[in-house]
Amino acid sequence: MTPLLPLLANALALLPLAPLTVAKHVVCSWRPGIATPDKYGFNRFCSATSYTTTTHDKTTAEFKCKHLFEGNTVKPATWNVLGDGILEFASPCGMGGWFAEGEHAWCPDSSFAMCTDETHGDECWYMDKRDDCEWPTKFTVDTLPTSVELWYRRK
Repeated sequence: MTPLLPLLANALALLPLAPLTVAKHVVCSWRPGIATPDKYGFNRFCSATSYTTTTHDKTTAEFKCKHLFEGNTVKPATWNVLGDGILEFASPCGMGGWFAEGEHAWCPDSSFAMCTDETHGDECWYMDKRDDCEWPTKFTVDTLPTSVELWYRRK
């Protein structure tokens, strides 16, 4: 046996005892201004509808829409999953990203806009292709938007 095998076996045996690390989620904070995304060269990707689920004492929501290029259903956002009242936007182009799915998706040099009300630019936040972020304000079941608008821009 090579000297590395016992070391590897010991390391694997201790793996279940290692603490789980959670990625730090940041609050959405970037916007080029308060105009609507189309004024900054963004194109509409989809309007993601909120689907709520209540189990025991907790209500959560998933925002889903059809992929603009592929036609499959994607989930760009969730609510009340990462923490109470948090609306979290998933990474568009990171591992398992909602925009990067399929053969026609294209992520190089892309950025994205997320809006809770597309008619008011101050209800939109922006992120780069591999980012994710949580909405700056928390929502309750009563204040949760029924849909969120997703936009993309290829540089």
